[in-house]
Amino acid sequence: MIVSFTLPTRNRVFQLSNILNSIYNTCFNKDNFEVLLAVDNDDLETINFVTNFIDNHPNTKMFLFERQYYKGMHVYQNELIKHASGEFIWTINDDTEFQSNNWDLILQEYSNQFRVINPLTPSLYHYVRNTEIPNYCWVTFPIVPKKWIDITGRLSTNAASDSWVSEIIYQAKVSYVNEDRIIIEHYRFDETGLNNDQTYIDRSNDIFDVRSDFNSQYQINERIKDIELIKNYLEKENTPYN
Repeated sequence: MIVSFTLPTRNRVFQLSNILNSIYNTCFNKDNFEVLLAVDNDDLETINFVTNFIDNHPNTKMFLFERQYYKGMHVYQNELIKHASGEFIWTINDDTEFQSNNWDLILQEYSNQFRVINPLTPSLYHYVRNTEIPNYCWVTFPIVPKKWIDITGRLSTNAASDSWVSEIIYQAKVSYVNEDRIIIEHYRFDETGLNNDQTYIDRSNDIFDVRSDFNSQYQINERIKDIELIKNYLEKENTPYN
């Protein structure tokens, strides 16, 4: 199996149906992936939809959680990856859609490589391929090797896992590739004006915890741990840097 998708979702059955169908419809071989869904145990509409979907899509699996809210997004992700069997872990959102075909064959080209793959999200103004920071990689929906998870024991300790992975790529000098053949559309609330999206509305009600601040000392210290672990691995394996 090439890739395990980790996909937390809440109260977005229409969007969830869209992303799931786009994954299945644009792959080359349905045996090349699995989809691991995190669903809140009070979200009965989503539970019902996924239960029916799984009947015809056995490589999609659902895991129920006590609600973690947006700031606990990493909790969903870190638990889902414990069940992942793919060579790569690919965390995506329930408000995305695949725009390109045969992405699984493209990923297969990177088999047995310790590289992060950065798909193209062309409509996002806040993510660009080139930045003012030399060698910095903004990853939107990072595709990380399973070995990354084996080394660190997690994807991140912050809801902003994309920024987390970006920072570690830069600090640990992890090899990455901007893979423009894999194209994903992201229908962000603040960019599409979908102001009736309950998931985004609920974010304002999240309980604030200073430790959830990406730049808090706690989060910085946790990233340093991952950076050192991955740097040590790269040095030991003599893995070529970017």
